[in-house]
Amino acid sequence: MKKTLLIICSIGILCFSGYIGYHIADTENTQEQENQAQREIIFAMDNIKSLKEGFEADTMNNIICKIYAAHTLTSNTQYSSALHELWNALIFDGEYITGFEDEVISALTEKDAQEIKSVAMDIRLEAKKHR
Repeated sequence: MKKTLLIICSIGILCFSGYIGYHIADTENTQEQENQAQREIIFAMDNIKSLKEGFEADTMNNIICKIYAAHTLTSNTQYSSALHELWNALIFDGEYITGFEDEVISALTEKDAQEIKSVAMDIRLEAKKHR
């Protein structure tokens, strides 16, 4: 009887420690993805700053890639959705970012999902004016 109880307790402890290990690893992976998303945003902001000197298609493509990478890496659904909106705006209307660089950088720095969506809409509206 004591042997059976000892085996059951050992199995329970083993299962519990496996669960704790999995949870810790999952938390670390999520944090690393968030860190990588933030690095992608920083690279995108650096490229956006360079657009102030003049629009370049290669720079815009790099920004688009960095924004999409951040969108896929972040676990915050509102922030991810806002980055997706910005990504779409930049893909289709990126040449109209001129004049909105500081607003985009500010919104990305603050991680303000509403502001990011607002700036994306502003870029889209600017593009609509020129069509």
